[in-house]
Amino acid sequence: MKIIGIVGRDSVLLEATKDELAQVMGESSTYSLDKKDAFEVGSEIKVNEIFEAIHEIKENKETVLELTEKLGGLAMAARKLARLKPFRKDEKEKA
Repeated sequence: MKIIGIVGRDSVLLEATKDELAQVMGESSTYSLDKKDAFEVGSEIKVNEIFEAIHEIKENKETVLELTEKLGGLAMAARKLARLKPFRKDEKEKA
């Protein structure tokens, strides 16, 4: 992506490949986009909304990491439970 011009006080004119724009939109490439005409002249890409979501994830990174760790432990416990054989009626009476 390259700045090719300044337009007013707060705006710039960019040159970018379609794949770069697709990646900014959260896709791996233009092949992933549903809309074939997503890059028509005058199309608007709401970059602020995309980066607000990324910023929110970044601010909650520690919480996300903690939850990921807890869910991993829970998944491991569930796998262990799934491997256990249920009590047979006669074993249940002995216990």
